[in-house]
Amino acid sequence: MSLLPSFLPNLLSFLRIPLAACLLINDPTIRCAAVVGAMISDILDGFLARRFGLVSKVGTWLDPLTDKLFVMTALIVFFFEKRLTAIEIAMFLGRDLSLIAFSLYLWMIAGWERLHIRAFFCGKVVTTFQFVILIAISANSAIPVAFFALMGIFGALSFVELLKRATCGDVYGGIQRKGAKTPRCKESEEKEDVKEGLIG
Repeated sequence: MSLLPSFLPNLLSFLRIPLAACLLINDPTIRCAAVVGAMISDILDGFLARRFGLVSKVGTWLDPLTDKLFVMTALIVFFFEKRLTAIEIAMFLGRDLSLIAFSLYLWMIAGWERLHIRAFFCGKVVTTFQFVILIAISANSAIPVAFFALMGIFGALSFVELLKRATCGDVYGGIQRKGAKTPRCKESEEKEDVKEGLIG
């Protein structure tokens, strides 16, 4: 039995809503604190839910919903303040656009079961870029164009990585044709061969 209250992860997720409202206050200190707070809550809610067995159905949709709400609030505010251009926002959302394209790809193939994507390298890189950019804009700091370009590149590469992992059966949640065996990557097979050899 967990020593933590079962609602704690969901409460941490919910906190991103008032933190998003703080972005409406044109004060660098408050905005930076809101971004850092949102980042910490995003890390803690998932960690606590998994570590102490507090995963819930509400949490599975509340976590990503409040994530997107916070980010979209920041982008809209900074866009209307002319701190972000439409092109920069598109590069900022490159990973999310790749996820949408990837989901549509699986849907068009048909016969795919429920989708639950594990954390992936390019996604983590883009998340880091997003955090740095939101902090920099909140602090009224200039951001090099190359920074947005790199984020856009990693956002596009997210689709390639997801496609490769789906082909290798390395996307959690049953991304495979019904009644068919998921193809395995050569790398995965080699790892299993080495593991079997060590066990034997």
